Amino acid sequence: MNLDFIRDPRYGVLSLSETIINFPNRFGTLSTMSNPDGTPLWGEEGINQTTVLVDIKNRGQINIIPPSPRGAPVPKQTADSRDLRAFPTFRHALGDDILADSFQNVRALGSTNDLDAFEMRLYERMDDLNIKQWQTTEYLRWAALRGDVLMPGGSVLYNVYDLTGETQKTVQWDLNATGGDPIQDAADEILDYAQLNAFGEPITGYAVFCSPGFHSALRKNDEFRTAFKYFAGQINPNRESLRRPFEFKDLWFFRELGRASYMNQDGTRTQSLFIPDNEAIAIPLGTRQTFRTYYAPADYIETVNTIGQRLYAKTDVMKFNRGIEIETISQQLNMVLKPRLVIRCTIKP
Repeated sequence: MNLDFIRDPRYGVLSLSETIINFPNRFGTLSTMSNPDGTPLWGEEGINQTTVLVDIKNRGQINIIPPSPRGAPVPKQTADSRDLRAFPTFRHALGDDILADSFQNVRALGSTNDLDAFEMRLYERMDDLNIKQWQTTEYLRWAALRGDVLMPGGSVLYNVYDLTGETQKTVQWDLNATGGDPIQDAADEILDYAQLNAFGEPITGYAVFCSPGFHSALRKNDEFRTAFKYFAGQINPNRESLRRPFEFKDLWFFRELGRASYMNQDGTRTQSLFIPDNEAIAIPLGTRQTFRTYYAPADYIETVNTIGQRLYAKTDVMKFNRGIEIETISQQLNMVLKPRLVIRCTIKP
């Protein structure tokens, strides 16, 4: 079999990157969720640099400073500016290989074309790498909701609440109460806070992503179940499962089981829950400049000074033509630009 396909345009970095991106997404609540108007919840933007310049405002928000043409007048800094910083994007790379031995005595089904067999294996490996890259981005976005910007390996580079001099808003849900309307009280606290702190950002609702423990406590609350006692709608917790998203007290509730594991240097694995058990995270819907991922170009000659994209893939022939090396790279930075609008929810002891 001839492995000298590097000059074939189908296997260049741009063509392979387009192919791997077109595989269906299999994971990611935040990455696949849309606002009520159909726009993506988490915005994505390509940049032609490897750093993002931000302006930290006193009003608890982070503003991205766009590049300006060389020679043009320099935009003036606003009077209420707190700090000006450049944050790096991080490279998340993962590779694989296809050995020549895997093609020995193997041909594509119904064909004598070896290239078809190679393509099938190539795209299978790329599909697997794409899933892992997709899961990595999802994990980084959940961390960003806590205010953490993570470096490869899971260590925290910085926390946006520390940068803005604020503490994340926390709402305690008295789900063990036997009287009153504790869920309405918590919902009002969330929605009132959002209305007072939106600062012009359009908010059409709030989604509450619940850990299994928080979701179970909500479902077992007496006032919650009583509210549906004579309810004839589509979802009734006294009869149906609440695993699907449902609306209650002007909030949308989601059960989130997401978790990710990563390999430590000693070979052991550490698992991290997207949401700590017995907690929930409330985020605004309908916003335009709250959640953002910036993609920078990969460190390839072909991508220098180009606009970055979500994922790059490239192949190379091993020494002595013993196989093919594959690698994928995503150079990204995930941020919450209006961190005060993301609310932590806990169960009152």
